[in-house]
Amino acid sequence: MQRSIQPEFSRRVGWDRVRESPVDLHVEATAEERQALAARFGLLALDRLDADVRFRRLDDNRVRCRGRLRAELAQACVVTLEPVRQVVDESFEVVFSRLPEAEGEKVEIREHDAAEYESLISGDMEIGECVAQQLAVSLDPYPRQPGAAWQSAEEPAEASESPFAPLAKARAGR
Repeated sequence: MQRSIQPEFSRRVGWDRVRESPVDLHVEATAEERQALAARFGLLALDRLDADVRFRRLDDNRVRCRGRLRAELAQACVVTLEPVRQVVDESFEVVFSRLPEAEGEKVEIREHDAAEYESLISGDMEIGECVAQQLAVSLDPYPRQPGAAWQSAEEPAEASESPFAPLAKARAGR
């Protein structure tokens, strides 16, 4: 039995809604959705998440979505654990694809082709999850407060002394 996972930020667009002319859409996460996404991505805060997107049909089986994502968030500094503010403003592109309906015909998708397309969920394009995934890849993997530096637990005896100095002294004493 396959279980369906409901995304924290779900905004579905029906396949049939996109015809000859482009469809423009603004999506914005609610406070509850931002809180759930912050927990999912390990953020201290997600104060804003929205995107403007344009859907354009490429052919009978593909729809391109181009958009601009904007977010304001805080991550924990990897050194001090203090909040590090980040503003995300990035463009993205996603192509949704559905398999052609051919009765009795097997459709083969090569692995490298499948990676280029987003699947449909019950015939709908899930743009909210695409925005959330784009946010995830936009995050700084090592956020750091300005000036934050690692401090060693042990202070070196003499900073200018070479680590090989004891060997040199031992050799000189022979």
